Amino acid sequence: MNPYSVMVVHNAFEQKETITCSLFIIDEEALSVLYTEGFSVKTKKEVDAYVEKVKWRFLRCI
Repeated sequence: MNPYSVMVVHNAFEQKETITCSLFIIDEEALSVLYTEGFSVKTKKEVDAYVEKVKWRFLRCI
């Protein structure tokens, strides 16, 4: 498996009570996006937990 990185971008559009983000899993050798997903949460802690959950779900699939 090629090395990969996870990048989370906080979208400019934010509502008062939610943080809207885009998550990208990138193949570092081929410089291509392997997976992308948008999500909304309420706290920074929930962002980290959601990213970890998606990362493990992605690893199970490959």
